[in-house]
Amino acid sequence: MIRSKIATDDFDAFTNETNADYVEAFSKVVAGIELPDAEILPGKLFPDFDIRGTKVRFAPNLIVRRLVKKTNRLLRGALMFRYAKGKPLSSEVGGYQSAAAFGFLGMVKDEETGEPEKTLCLTLCAVSGNPRRAIL
Repeated sequence: MIRSKIATDDFDAFTNETNADYVEAFSKVVAGIELPDAEILPGKLFPDFDIRGTKVRFAPNLIVRRLVKKTNRLLRGALMFRYAKGKPLSSEVGGYQSAAAFGFLGMVKDEETGEPEKTLCLTLCAVSGNPRRAIL
């Protein structure tokens, strides 16, 4: 359906083709993906971060959180999907993206959603289905 979608110009046609490739690749691996044992919530768009004069947008696809029963601490993380043009995402690139998510969550103080947890910040490769954890 995405491939046959009407495009008004070459850019739209290319976007449709890329999105269709993304969905097709992800559909082959989605059944084998193992996510952390945590509550999975819809993603959200955070307010832009101003980092030394550069606006950075942070919009994870999913928010992940869990309660540590022993300490009654609420931990949170972010999961982002990546599609690297039909190739598996490198561990290094995915690790840096996950580390950035951990850093951004640390900049957003919200007691109701918990404190950032490195192990809950993941970048998921849509081609391989492999999660990439934060490199810190």
